[in-house]
Amino acid sequence: MEIDVPLTTRKSLKKLKSNTYQDIEDHYFSLEEHQKAFKASENILKRGEELYNTNKDSLRYYLVAAGKLQTVFVKILRNIML
Repeated sequence: MEIDVPLTTRKSLKKLKSNTYQDIEDHYFSLEEHQKAFKASENILKRGEELYNTNKDSLRYYLVAAGKLQTVFVKILRNIML
């Protein structure tokens, strides 16, 4: 049994599906980046004093890695005429 779905509804559903797949990809990318920042932060907490005394270059690397990550969500608003 087929259901007759209006063209605008089909287009909307296809766009929703596409956006959902993109959101999932964005989520995994953000997750990986946040995990890197988390690991860098852990290294600072565990070895910060040691790195300060013996290897400031590594300490600087971890500080930059932990501090430069940002996740920004941008909502695009546009007028849609149907």
